[in-house]
Amino acid sequence: MPVIGRVAAGTPILAIENRLDEVAIPVDLFRRAPDVVLQVQGDSMKDAGILDNDLIAVVLASTADHGEIVVARIDEEITVKRLHLHRGRIVLKPANPRHVPRFIDEGSDFSIEGVVVGVLRRL
Repeated sequence: MPVIGRVAAGTPILAIENRLDEVAIPVDLFRRAPDVVLQVQGDSMKDAGILDNDLIAVVLASTADHGEIVVARIDEEITVKRLHLHRGRIVLKPANPRHVPRFIDEGSDFSIEGVVVGVLRRL
């Protein structure tokens, strides 16, 4: 499966949608078969077990459930965070107390791009 780009775990970064590498993934490794693999940059999801330079397996989806870890697009930036729905607002929460949650304002150019189904780490 190709590693097609990078996603920020910290401050959102501009998506780099090019083929970076390739990784072999057994079909039954994850509960759901991923559509894409992205390389993580940053440490905002470290307490969820997603570290800087890890690869995340992502199922492409435009919706997600409360509490799922998602790949989200805010304007032209891509980030990975835990999705929370709080009093009718969307909140993207990091899994590192050094980072602050990101509240999505109504009318923002926001979309869910996928749901993280697993993490791959090279030693």
